[in-house]
Amino acid sequence: MQFIRPSAERHGPVFPVQASIDPGSVGRIVTKIGRKAGVVVNRSTKLGVETVKHASCHDLRRSFGFRWSNLIDTFKLQELMRHSNIETTRKYYVGRDAQNTAANLWAARDRANGTTERNTLDNKGPIEQPADNQETTQAPALQGLVSCTP
Repeated sequence: MQFIRPSAERHGPVFPVQASIDPGSVGRIVTKIGRKAGVVVNRSTKLGVETVKHASCHDLRRSFGFRWSNLIDTFKLQELMRHSNIETTRKYYVGRDAQNTAANLWAARDRANGTTERNTLDNKGPIEQPADNQETTQAPALQGLVSCTP
């Protein structure tokens, strides 16, 4: 059985930190972990040579900030990300993902209306499932009948 400390006693490092590790070493270690785990954050080709960028500390920080940007207000996010200027927070984290913003708006509207289901015309009726033999004008690739990739 493991001993779990009361929350009032939980402070300080989780494990001992070696005094010889500098911040640059930590970044290189995290990047090695990202490479070994296969976490690719960017691919680019320049002069016919493909470059692959693996996750680094900054990429993890950026994804952390982006995820929290949808959950808390801008001023709390500024404090969380330790930005001295609110414009930095707004520039990099607020309103960067239109699809996610739209989904959050629809969800908020549905909560306000007490609605959880919507059909394709955004009416409040039940969502009807098409019969297996029903014809459609949707392209075969969008139906999942053919591959979209070359």
